[in-house]
Amino acid sequence: MEKKTKDNLPLIVIFGRTNVGKSTLFNCLIEKQQAIISDIEGTTRDSNIGRFGWRDKEFELIDTGGIMDLKFLTDKGKNVDQIDEKVQIQARDYLKRADFILFLVDTRAGILPQDNQMALFLKKRKELLKKTLLVANKADSPKLRNEVFEFNKLNIGEPLPVSATNGSGTGDLLDIVIERTADYLPSKKDVSRVNTLKISEKENKNFVFLHGFKRTKKVIDPLEWLNKELDNKENFYEELPSPSAPDLKEQMQYVLDNAVIDKNTTIITHSLGSILALKLLEQNNFKIKRLIMIAPSMQTLKFVDEKIREEIKDYGDGKYNFRKIRKLVDEVIIFQDIKDPIVLPEDAESLTKNLNADLVKMEAPVKHFNCKECDDVLKKIEQHITGEDDIKVCILGQPNVGKSSLLNKILGYERVIVSDVAHTTREPQDTETEYKGNKITLIDTAGISKRGTKTKGLQKYGIEKSLKALKKSDIAILVVDVNKTLTHQDQKIVQEIVDRKKSFIVVANKWDLVEERDVKVHKEYIYGKLPFCKWAEIHFTSALSGSKVDKIMDLVLELYNERKIRVSDTVLSAFMKRLIQMHKPSRGKGTVKPRIFSFKQLDIDPPYFEIRIGSKDDLHFSYLNYIENRLREKFGFKGTPIAMYVRKNKQIHGKHGN
Repeated sequence: MEKKTKDNLPLIVIFGRTNVGKSTLFNCLIEKQQAIISDIEGTTRDSNIGRFGWRDKEFELIDTGGIMDLKFLTDKGKNVDQIDEKVQIQARDYLKRADFILFLVDTRAGILPQDNQMALFLKKRKELLKKTLLVANKADSPKLRNEVFEFNKLNIGEPLPVSATNGSGTGDLLDIVIERTADYLPSKKDVSRVNTLKISEKENKNFVFLHGFKRTKKVIDPLEWLNKELDNKENFYEELPSPSAPDLKEQMQYVLDNAVIDKNTTIITHSLGSILALKLLEQNNFKIKRLIMIAPSMQTLKFVDEKIREEIKDYGDGKYNFRKIRKLVDEVIIFQDIKDPIVLPEDAESLTKNLNADLVKMEAPVKHFNCKECDDVLKKIEQHITGEDDIKVCILGQPNVGKSSLLNKILGYERVIVSDVAHTTREPQDTETEYKGNKITLIDTAGISKRGTKTKGLQKYGIEKSLKALKKSDIAILVVDVNKTLTHQDQKIVQEIVDRKKSFIVVANKWDLVEERDVKVHKEYIYGKLPFCKWAEIHFTSALSGSKVDKIMDLVLELYNERKIRVSDTVLSAFMKRLIQMHKPSRGKGTVKPRIFSFKQLDIDPPYFEIRIGSKDDLHFSYLNYIENRLREKFGFKGTPIAMYVRKNKQIHGKHGN
């Protein structure tokens, strides 16, 4: 095997016995809580894979499962039916591929027999020893750091004290990694794709977050969530003064005193923070990289709820030199909640036009984006900043339906451990690959059993991470055993997929074991059990034999493109006119026959459509289903959810409609 990753990055492997803190160090270096951390021995089974950057260099990092029996490292273990044995075989293979090895020991526990055995294993293999650094973890205090010299007895080099929990010593560790892997580091032209947001160029990024003010303590500013995800040591994220009674000049002076704003800055605002950003630019001539405004409130004194917002006038009066501001910003992006009770749609559209901005319309997880779970916003922000548009595919299902086998067969090698024991996979496993020129991340998740999130212990953590992985994905693959009946838990998983508006493939696995292979009959059964997602694609395969597995990636690409379909307003207007001629709109409540004034697409990925009706009209849900079905017939949207938003005209006294 070649040592380099597909992006030609040095491969760093964390190696050591169980419970020395390998997963904690892994999470610390990649700056994400990816690996599950627990005091339970053998928590990590499948090796976690991540990336980290240091001093403008990028690396791939492997967190291996704890070694419990050294015979498997020496190729003497041949029986690999047990999970623990497979964990160790996988760790051994990564050691052979490594460019550099971090041999982790536990300062608190001291030298244990297994540490001695592993050190002996390394010393007998000079090709491994010369690329190994002894790291003494859990050196959380000066007293403990003085005790690391005990590990000199292992005779594999000077131990480096670190604390993966609080991060102390990791800077020195990374400096050594840079020095010892200098011969392996690729030149910039050799790295095919680099995530400039999260990894190697993070030092050149500067994020400034500007809040709106909070009317109640229950409102959670989404910038708290975004700041955590867009982590950068130089981030300006301080609570602005007077959050309940804002004064523009006071707020502006506070930002000027505390934030660093330069040509590399991305300013991200929420709600009234957009006013502050525009006034900062207008009055101070800051030249910045990017302005991202989430639910910008700034112009109209009378909002959707018909209340007068006097604070808007006091907070900037809605007048700006847009031409001047636009010259100071390379890129402007506006995020609008299509069901926002505060910001009028025409305000967002007017602001977009004035600033020549990209307008991203979406349904916020909580109105006005007043929450931290803004995964869709985060994903779109990352796409704008990095220029990357990778496809994330989440593989879900109950235990033992063949999720891990399917992933391994797609990749062509044993990336994750496969066993008949339920819950072998405990944490989502991200694997990046390329297919037909597209960058795809495949995520194998923990099996969601009948008890679902009520499960306890490590299984519960795995399931929670599975659902979090789903939120950040574009496409969900639900793997089911076609030989078994679909259960209530399968339906609940599907509901999670539908609620999060993910494109959807049902992979009916173990098709080779079916005696009467009637595709039509089995499709009717699956759709009958899952009637609320008859738009989902169904694919019959066998992960064991590999039958038709190769078609799944083609289907993934097809569905991803279907998420991107955009239909022009002119075409949709003609389309709706034809529909109304064929079938008049059905009313919901009331006695007035509903009238459709316009029909247009708000956004893609996933596709959102807006139907504008009269102020007193009510459209029956069955007519929305009728429109959706005709949309699919005419334009596609294969395997993709379609969101419909009904917007009523403003009510004008004495008139109906406009």
